Amino acid sequence: MRIAVCIKQVYGPAGVRVSRSREMLDTRAAELNINPYDKHALEAAFRLRDHEGGSVIALSVGGKEVDDALREALAMGADEAYLLSDDALEVTDGNGVAKALAAAVDKLGEIDLVITGQKSVDTGAGDLPGRLAEALGWPLLLDVEALSVQNGTLEVIRDVDGEGIVFHSGMPAVVAVSPEANEPRYAHVARVMNAYREWTVTTWTGEDLGLDPESLAPKVSFHGMVLPPERELGNVLSGTPEEAAGDLVAELRQRRLV
Repeated sequence: MRIAVCIKQVYGPAGVRVSRSREMLDTRAAELNINPYDKHALEAAFRLRDHEGGSVIALSVGGKEVDDALREALAMGADEAYLLSDDALEVTDGNGVAKALAAAVDKLGEIDLVITGQKSVDTGAGDLPGRLAEALGWPLLLDVEALSVQNGTLEVIRDVDGEGIVFHSGMPAVVAVSPEANEPRYAHVARVMNAYREWTVTTWTGEDLGLDPESLAPKVSFHGMVLPPERELGNVLSGTPEEAAGDLVAELRQRRLV
């Protein structure tokens, strides 16, 4: 089997700050990592490859900095990695990302399965699997908690209202993996070194994929961010429960709330 996994590079939430003076998110101290949901997609692909044989190909769209995320995917176990990048692809929106990924899958040829994470932590939109399945004209399976191949047919278990239901699909298909599907593996130290010293991340531009830059123009534009007023801290009442209750009642009476 040849399995393509779509990954995205996102900012680690621990380093993201809100700048009220500039009315924007300050990401200068944030680390760039593989979207956590996409690590579950990679793990699902690795397990399927280990059972069925074949290869796992990591795909991502963005700037040169995304090279690190793809090398992390190689270190985790991916066999190949491709970065889809040029001026138009660096600023495109979800629609353009899906077009680029679909074109890359077509260019790779003979892909049996495309696996994605359920959503990304930065936007939480979760629209890529649907957009990609539409662009490829393939079946789509969402919220997948387990997947296997039985006699050439894809068998998955989906969470439907808290109950695991078995579904079958022909291949090729697009599968969005639930974070409950598995526990992603850690990259082996030797593979981390090889990912930077020996292995290659191939870069394809929109021209390589046969895409017109105008078709990648964002359909949604960002005009700014409006932040609500900073919340005021409340008063902390100390003392015994009885004393705190008395102070609370006195405060409410003073404000004429009781």
